[in-house]
Amino acid sequence: MELQSRWMASIENNEHSNNLILAFKILESASLVTRENLKLLIENSEHSPKIASGLRILSTNHLYSEENIKIIKSNPKFSFYLAYLLNELKNSGLNTEENFFLLEKNKNFSLDLANCLKYLINSGLNTSDNWKFISSNPKFCHQLLDGLKILEKFKLNNKNNRLLISDNPEHAKKTATCFARLNIAKLDHQLNYSLIARNHEISTDIVNYLINPNKNIKDEIKEMIILNNAKIIKSELLSSFKLDEEKILLNNANTLKEICYVASIKIKDSFFDFKHTTLISKKLVDLLNSPSNYLIKNHMFPGYNEKIRMRDIRNFALNGHKNNFTKKSGYFLNNLDRTNQDYFCKSKESFFMFFNKLKSYSLDEISTAESQGVLSI
Repeated sequence: MELQSRWMASIENNEHSNNLILAFKILESASLVTRENLKLLIENSEHSPKIASGLRILSTNHLYSEENIKIIKSNPKFSFYLAYLLNELKNSGLNTEENFFLLEKNKNFSLDLANCLKYLINSGLNTSDNWKFISSNPKFCHQLLDGLKILEKFKLNNKNNRLLISDNPEHAKKTATCFARLNIAKLDHQLNYSLIARNHEISTDIVNYLINPNKNIKDEIKEMIILNNAKIIKSELLSSFKLDEEKILLNNANTLKEICYVASIKIKDSFFDFKHTTLISKKLVDLLNSPSNYLIKNHMFPGYNEKIRMRDIRNFALNGHKNNFTKKSGYFLNNLDRTNQDYFCKSKESFFMFFNKLKSYSLDEISTAESQGVLSI
């Protein structure tokens, strides 16, 4: 009673006396009326109810430690929200030193972070990875949470996708939605996701084209689609190569012309091996004839409306755009086609000689100008 009487006398002329009276009642209900706490309330009379409420949360939830009280004291304006978030971190097993630093650094967004964390807990998503993703940019934590919900729904919540989205957190929901649309359309290649994340301003246009390829494409995204699809073609071909030597050559192929060059090489198993194509070259033919790669086909063979054949790829590999591809050479190979075919046909022994020769100079020397189909990837 003596302490309470002194308290009432000390706040009589305080402009925030009503706040202090309310704060005292909050402390009293939690048995936290101490000289030190009362002094703290008077020193921060404007925010005293928040401080008292914060201290009560800590006490009620067995968080009333010197370290946690210090966090409350150092940020009176956000003391209630910080205590609330400390409790949520405890409930999710994320009350680490790293997260304590996060609280003090981003006290302005403590309530937003707490609400996002509460959702993670209630929905069973309160993993360390998810929390790091949400708290990576506290200002946009709600947008990041919206993005995370979409990633979870479409089973796209992996480290790579979280990193791509966190680069532009204010567009997290839009980017994740684009990822989901690509996933539904079975275009969920990581390079497509990277393209979307890097170009969030026109991401919807890019997705629309990837899902429904057509000739009507905006110039601003035409080149980036060609470049991106060329990278995808290269990655898919790499997964088909068996010899390490072949992979080395393709890894160092930086243009479409060079990719065609490496894919054209046929290693003969024996004298009786009459085939002049490989599974890899056939795959490249299929990829270039796919509707999704219309832009690449048109870039390599302008005005060529027929299906691409292996002879066309060999020709492009050696001559780029020098030759006119608009005239089909018929069912049988012409003299140029046979010459090209023989050039790329190697025995096992001669292949390694050929391989060592290619290693002696840059593959870039194969492609000499943009007019020959050069496209750095």
